[in-house]
Amino acid sequence: MLTPPERARDASLSRRSLLAASAAAISLTAGCTGFLERDAESSLVDAVPGETTLLAHLDVGAVADGEASEADLEAALEGLDAFGSERATEAIVAFEDRTGLDPLEANEAVLFGDVDAISSDVSEEELASAATEETIIVDGDWSEDDVVASLEETTDLEYEAESAGGDAERYEPASGASGNGGDGDGDDGGDGDGDEPPVLGVLGDGRYVVGDEDGVDAALETHAGDEEAVSGSIRSAYEGANDGPVTVAAVPDGSPLPDEFAFLAGGNDDIFEEIDAVGLQYDTIDDETVDLELDFHVGDDGDAEQLETVLQGGLSALGELDDELSDASDEATLERDETVVSIAYQGDADAVAALLAVLEGV
Repeated sequence: MLTPPERARDASLSRRSLLAASAAAISLTAGCTGFLERDAESSLVDAVPGETTLLAHLDVGAVADGEASEADLEAALEGLDAFGSERATEAIVAFEDRTGLDPLEANEAVLFGDVDAISSDVSEEELASAATEETIIVDGDWSEDDVVASLEETTDLEYEAESAGGDAERYEPASGASGNGGDGDGDDGGDGDGDEPPVLGVLGDGRYVVGDEDGVDAALETHAGDEEAVSGSIRSAYEGANDGPVTVAAVPDGSPLPDEFAFLAGGNDDIFEEIDAVGLQYDTIDDETVDLELDFHVGDDGDAEQLETVLQGGLSALGELDDELSDASDEATLERDETVVSIAYQGDADAVAALLAVLEGV
C-alpha cells in the first residue's frame, strides 16, 4: 500500500520518534568513530559493496513493535545528538521524503556508507543534504509499479527503466525531465531544494535500493556479482552483532576513542588503534530498559587481552563520574572471545542517557 507523499517532518511525534530512535542507535557507533540479514535467508547485505565502512541493519517489524514510550525515545535521541545522530536520522527520514514510501512499512532495511563521511561539525543544511547521498536497501511488500509510481508522484518526475542484468532494473529520471513544477531553471526534482533526485534499483523479490547514482549502481553491480560484496572485519562484526532489531558494524577511522576521553584508558589508549571493526546491537526491552552490546574486533589474542584490561579499567573510571553511571558500570559485563572483546549492558535507559550527557559536556 502506498503512503501519501507527505513530508516526514510533518509526521506525528510517535512516528518520527520511532524513526529517529532507530537512526540514533545506528549512529551511536558512527559518531564515536568519527563512528541490519535477520537470518541466513535474508541477503540484503550481499548487495552491499566491498568498500563499505559503515553497515547498519534495521528489523523494522521488531522496532515498530517495541514498547519504548515517546518520551524515552525523544530523550534518547537528544542524548545521542552529541554523537552526530542527526545525520542518520535525516537519512531515514530522507527515504520517505524522496520516495513517498513509509520506511516503517518495510520488513527490513540496510543502510550503508562511509564512516569518514560522518561528522558532527556540520550545519543542519549540510546534514540534510548529506542524507540524500545515503544508500538504503529495503525489503518490503510494495510492487515495483507502486514504488515507481510513488517515486514519480513525490518527485514530480517521469522515471525510465533500463536493465541492470538478470532480474534487476535501474530507474532514473527521464532525460530532460524537470520535477516539482520546474520552470527550466535547473530544478531537478527531489525535494524542491535542488538536490539530485534519487535513483532506484530493483533487485527483485520485493527488494529495492534507493540513493544517489553511485551508491545505487554499486549495489546493483554487487547484486549482479560484478563486484565483491562487503567482507572482512566489518562483515564479521556485522554478523557477530546480528542479534537485535538494530545492528551496526563500522570500520573505525583511526582510534574510536576521542582524545578528550583518553583518561578513561589510563594512558593506554594506543590499543584502540588496533581495533579493526566495531559491532553494535541494540534493543528496547520496555519503556525503561535497554539491551546494548558493543563488540570490538582486533587482530590477535594479545591485543584482545590488552584491550579487555584497558576497558575494564575504563568502566571503573566511568563509574566514578556519576552515581547513575556507577550503577550502569557495575551492571555492565565485559567478555573476551578469542579476538573479540564485548561490553554488554541491560538496564536503565536513563543511565545510557546520563552517559551521553556527560560525554557531550566533556
